[in-house]
Amino acid sequence: MKAWHYTTGHKAEQIVASGMLMPATAHIGATEEPVVWFSLDQYFELTARKAVVMNGIVRTASLEEMIDHGGGLFRFGAAPRALLCGEALARKARINRATWASLKRVGRSQGADPSLWFGHIGAMPIDGLAFERLDSLDSTWRRA
Repeated sequence: MKAWHYTTGHKAEQIVASGMLMPATAHIGATEEPVVWFSLDQYFELTARKAVVMNGIVRTASLEEMIDHGGGLFRFGAAPRALLCGEALARKARINRATWASLKRVGRSQGADPSLWFGHIGAMPIDGLAFERLDSLDSTWRRA
């Protein structure tokens, strides 16, 4: 089983061009280490959905909207043993306990399972990672 980093087609183009998965840097504390997030969810990690603004209202995009407006969905797969998880990830990334608890609470509210979360500290080369795409809700993940 692989841990997956989920993204849109638009972002996947940039990732492939650079050869690197870049860590999330938005909304992290000054002392935190940026993390490239992965999930053991084998279909889709619900916290990977993007925000959309419609009629001045910010909401979370549906999976269908992510596919339709993001150029499809893509994922990069790594062996979980090559990643950190749980409290070990939080410690290594220097995510304080309150923030870690908040991340898990928000993830659960979106339907995610934080016990499936893994991460890599800093940028990660994509060489050797699995690379797959999902073109519609009616299709299955296939090699990109």
